[in-house]
Amino acid sequence: MPELLKIESDDWTLTVWSKDVSGPQKRLMKTLSARNGVAPTEIIRAGPVAPFPAPNEPVFFENQSYEFEFAFKEGVKIDYEPVIIHRLRAVADAFHFKHKKYLAGTINFGNDIGWFRLAVRYRTEAGQVEWPISLLVLPTKMDLGTDLEAILSAVDRQYPLWRFSLSGKTEQELAESRKPHERFPLLWLAQFTGLREQLEEAVKRILEAPHSRLLEKERRIKADRLKGRLPVRIEQALAEDFAAGNYGEHYRIVEKRLSTDTPENRFVKMVLVHCHRTMDALHSKALGMNNAPENQVLSASFIEQLKEWKFSLEKLKTRPFFRDIGAYEDNGRESLVLHNRLGYSRVYRIWQKLKLYLDVLGNGAAISLKSMDELYEVWCFLAIKDMLVDELGFIETHSSSAKLRHGFFEKQLIDGRQAAFEFSSSSGVYVRLSHEPQFTRRGGNDGLSSFTTAQKPDIFLEADFPDGSRLSWIFDAKYRIAEDAEELDKVPDDAINQMHRYRDALIYRQGNSGGHWSKSRPVFGAFALYPGAVDEQSSSNRYDEWIREVGIGAFPLLPGSSNGWLREFLRSRLQYSGNKVADAEMFTDRLYAESPARIPVRGMKQVRHEGLTALIKTGSRRSRVPDYYEALEKGEAKWMHVRMKAVGQEERNALDEMRYAVPCYELPNGTLRGEWCYPVLSAEVVERDRISAIQSGSRENNPSNTRDYLLIELGASFRLDVPVDGNFGPSEFFKLSVAEELRIRSGRPVIDRRYAFFGDE
Repeated sequence: MPELLKIESDDWTLTVWSKDVSGPQKRLMKTLSARNGVAPTEIIRAGPVAPFPAPNEPVFFENQSYEFEFAFKEGVKIDYEPVIIHRLRAVADAFHFKHKKYLAGTINFGNDIGWFRLAVRYRTEAGQVEWPISLLVLPTKMDLGTDLEAILSAVDRQYPLWRFSLSGKTEQELAESRKPHERFPLLWLAQFTGLREQLEEAVKRILEAPHSRLLEKERRIKADRLKGRLPVRIEQALAEDFAAGNYGEHYRIVEKRLSTDTPENRFVKMVLVHCHRTMDALHSKALGMNNAPENQVLSASFIEQLKEWKFSLEKLKTRPFFRDIGAYEDNGRESLVLHNRLGYSRVYRIWQKLKLYLDVLGNGAAISLKSMDELYEVWCFLAIKDMLVDELGFIETHSSSAKLRHGFFEKQLIDGRQAAFEFSSSSGVYVRLSHEPQFTRRGGNDGLSSFTTAQKPDIFLEADFPDGSRLSWIFDAKYRIAEDAEELDKVPDDAINQMHRYRDALIYRQGNSGGHWSKSRPVFGAFALYPGAVDEQSSSNRYDEWIREVGIGAFPLLPGSSNGWLREFLRSRLQYSGNKVADAEMFTDRLYAESPARIPVRGMKQVRHEGLTALIKTGSRRSRVPDYYEALEKGEAKWMHVRMKAVGQEERNALDEMRYAVPCYELPNGTLRGEWCYPVLSAEVVERDRISAIQSGSRENNPSNTRDYLLIELGASFRLDVPVDGNFGPSEFFKLSVAEELRIRSGRPVIDRRYAFFGDE
């Protein structure tokens, strides 16, 4: 493996290896180019070591394994085995000391990005030594500077503080900000870590030169205990009392003494007590987390560090100086000592950064975040929510945000099915967008469930239309790019396979009074969302054909990108003109007629409408032989044909469902009329030269015409109670009437004039 980094100190040499990183480097450069981003220049911080040649380009990436080796130099006497200091036990335990010379380990950063901080600790004859090292781990699928900030901003608005974690390998340096927030110990710890040494220094300085002031102290004593020079008023009182024979009176003496029990020192004591109490709770919770062997996430060194910080604060607050200091009471008055005096002003500023509801981040504070795959998943969910509102014009009518399990150190999203947004549109469509709903067999007799294993897709979109139709789609966020991606990014194959699983696993069960239920597949499509940097203006979605044919595919989704392919997909499924039930019927019929919804089990047919009827425009009178038109007028036609180019894609998908045909022939005055309805005996796509003159009725046949035509064999006709005029446009020849426009009278379908068709707006 190539050597990526070498750092020299007086005691050791650190060498880092990994397999070829040229692939991640190329992917990063491609991503940054598409995002107009720039690679960071600072990628390594190595403490007070000798200068070392830093790499010219990034070398540390997500989902990449690296071998670290600290080789201790000859002559360096190690008193005990060196160890790696890191918050996570998995990182600390990944290193081992071998041959009394090498401290080595392998780290894979997974989906954690940001600064990876560790320290090597060892003891020599000169004492204990600890060297900190920080390495910047970069994502390859997005710009760390702009994309991550956009994701965090969107997540924070909906789920405050959820993004912070204690179990990440890396940390993000927090930007300067001032905003109200709830009390959150992990955020407090991140701040305290950077402020602890300053606080202890400031308190020690105060102990060396504490603030004090003269305080009056009142006593009442008898005359025989009075000493020294007495105030004039006391002498006068004594003379009067002695003259009257009163020798047992008590006299009020006021003395001024220098005291340190001042509001400023009470404030300092309050800060120490608060910090010690919080650190004690953090240490106890960390110990509790590691009690069970299967839950031992935190390293022993991290827990020991919390313990040391707690004891350090305890030693300060129990100093004899604070024994005579009373409880602090905030009287609302500003103290010039707290603002200006050395030591006190430092404690005051530190408290402002730590106290409840004042989040002053930055100044070196850093904290771990949830992994990028978790952050990306939640951002995708919120991005679809924003598209529905901002792009498609839906109005949010109800929100039940995900419940957050308030762990001591971090928060978790729970109860995904209840974490949903509900929307409505002016056309009467109601949409429910759920995050991580869980479907199990216990879903009940009515509704969605999984008969086998539990299913938990990332995003579930369900739409109710005014005609009673309910359509569902699944989206699953995949923070991955296929390794073999060529010019255009693509999603890994296993992500597509998972979309097939989701669609197949979910079943809609509808019960009846007999205790039985019918089953159907409710999911119209399942699609992976991936962070592909794709120019949607100059290319087409490589998954378009899959989406059209089988309802499985993927969409690139990144903050700051146009994301137009996904937006237009949502628009085509949820947005239509008009607000009548008939408008919704036409719209949903078009969706039900798309290819993915028309795929039946082999040997069966997929049927949505009973008595679906085709209206077919015939050729003009002058192009047909007289016998052909005479048969049409008498209801004795045997065959109809129409060019397949005139049949729309939705109509083609529904041809297997076609039960009747109504030829609309030309009257002598040039208008169209459909008077006879024929059962469809067969419908076959054939080349034009295979249609005979008898079947076509054409005056002239072109034997070289091999274009595809739909040839329909007709049965015995019956007359319609109300003839139709066809209402065909100049280039229209074929339409299908929807089921709601068919009525059954005496066992026969009757088409009235209020018909609607696939393909019509």
